[in-house]
Amino acid sequence: MSRWAANEQFEALVVSILRNTPLRQPSVLSAKSLRRMLQITEGITANIFHIINTLAIEAIEIGHEQITDEAIEKWEPEFDAEPPSHDAGTSSRQLPVTLALHTDELLSSWISRHADFNAVPPVLCFGIVFSIHRLHKQLTI
Repeated sequence: MSRWAANEQFEALVVSILRNTPLRQPSVLSAKSLRRMLQITEGITANIFHIINTLAIEAIEIGHEQITDEAIEKWEPEFDAEPPSHDAGTSSRQLPVTLALHTDELLSSWISRHADFNAVPPVLCFGIVFSIHRLHKQLTI
């Protein structure tokens, strides 16, 4: 998969992710923040999802319910430029791992924790959960 560049497609991706982030306030980012996000993530899709999810969690925890330009400016990456690889025989744990649900935890937070723990893009975990839900719904009809 090719990396994202500073263009309208990257901006549309970020806007789409932000629009679907479960925050109570809309997150509108400046061009400077978008450039910083692109620089930090090096245009890697998994890293883009990671930074937005991490910033959304921080926004909820501090009560802002919004991702701001200031939050992006202050944010320090927790990942390497390249996403981790899970070669057979090199991982000390069996993937995927299922994490326990915390009391009063939102589904989106639980899915994000799974994605972070398993080093996969959150959208992949969302897709798996909703596919399982659809399958369960079809089987119970």
